[in-house]
Amino acid sequence: MIELPKPNSDAEEIFKLMKSYGANEEGYCLSFNPEIDGKTLPLLEGLQKAVGCGLPSIILCGEKLCYFESEQEVGPPKRFVLKRE
Repeated sequence: MIELPKPNSDAEEIFKLMKSYGANEEGYCLSFNPEIDGKTLPLLEGLQKAVGCGLPSIILCGEKLCYFESEQEVGPPKRFVLKRE
């Protein structure tokens, strides 16, 4: 679990980071955001809709990699890359 250092609210920069870790072109979204929940989307599109929406989201980017954004409480939410070796 790798916490993304602040500032970390740029979906395009997170996309580049995820690609450097070997992310797929698409990601499956689990989110409290009904716009993306349960959908497979192009990774960048999923990130653009998840990053900063204030609701917890997980985007699965392959068998061993995902993006996680926690619920926003006070200030910006924590954002993580979850990576399994």
